[in-house]
Amino acid sequence: MVCECDARHHLWTVTLYGKAKDSGETASDYAFRRDEHCGGGSLGPGVSSGTAFAVAPEVLITNQHVVKGCSSVEVISPDGRRAGSIAAADADIDLAILRVSGLRGTTARLRDPGNVLLGEPVLVFGYPYGRELSSGGNFTSGVVSALRGLRDSANQLQITSPVQSGNSGGPLMDSSGLVIGVIQSKLSSNAARLLGDIPQNVNFAISLEALAQFLAKHKVAFQTAPRSPALETARVAEMAQKFTHRIECSTSTLVAAQDQVIERAVKVPSNRETRVGVYVNLKPDCTSGPLPSIRLISPPEHGKVTLKQVTVNATNYKHCLAAQVPGFVAFYQSVQEFSGTDLISVEIKTPSGRTVVQKIKLTVAPYY
Repeated sequence: MVCECDARHHLWTVTLYGKAKDSGETASDYAFRRDEHCGGGSLGPGVSSGTAFAVAPEVLITNQHVVKGCSSVEVISPDGRRAGSIAAADADIDLAILRVSGLRGTTARLRDPGNVLLGEPVLVFGYPYGRELSSGGNFTSGVVSALRGLRDSANQLQITSPVQSGNSGGPLMDSSGLVIGVIQSKLSSNAARLLGDIPQNVNFAISLEALAQFLAKHKVAFQTAPRSPALETARVAEMAQKFTHRIECSTSTLVAAQDQVIERAVKVPSNRETRVGVYVNLKPDCTSGPLPSIRLISPPEHGKVTLKQVTVNATNYKHCLAAQVPGFVAFYQSVQEFSGTDLISVEIKTPSGRTVVQKIKLTVAPYY
């Protein structure tokens, strides 16, 4: 799908699966991913912010979703701004390495061995909401509430430490200031609509094991240290300030406005109206913005397409859980007894002027 959102500060919010009203089908194939870069907002058009921390001299780690689509990355330190370059990124585990020439400050140490314990105290440092809060960063505390993450993921830890938009990519530390993870996401308050209860302190970090493997794979010479006695929390906060940095990602407005062509393949049953596309505009606060305009530019040869404006549950693994928003749904229905391949093209224009063309290949068979 295509959507429009405000420029924002990075933190994924986790969404489970729901259903699209008037379609009776799960919506996991169309929901908005929180890692798409968008323009506008308090940081200016095409600018968003997140957190990163040093793991070696002039080398930072952050989330892949923080730097995805960036035309440039700047690292903000007490002594000024420096340009960063993306040296490596992995969308599957959501980590990225930045190299920053001339960067000053200390480097974090990873705990080794990385036997994180259920219930152990943890500390978080980062730059939530970018320029809108303290330029010195924010420091919070909690505990490890689960040793696995969403849907039992071994690459995540669940924590109770409060995290906000902009914390993504920041360090998760133990009570001695050693890094045991990377802040990634939180469960949206909209989960109440699906779960029947308001989630409290359900936040996630990438595990220490996944972080260490990623750094080793890309030959980053990071430092480790054994688990140590707890320090005063003020001391840990002071340590974290010295190796953690705010980063800003800029997306060229020229690049953002270019036309994009997306090709998709969908299996549909013969002679049955079936949803083949859903288009919403989900904002960072999980409310709807102005809807994109939708136009069928290449109709099917062996059937018909109907566009309907309905209310959908915009669900996704990484965003607003069960947020009900208006949207357009495209339905396809083949002629009777047709089996084979049909093609359609849909043009989507976002309120910012971006144009996307979806070319959808429809494989039609009697039963699916």
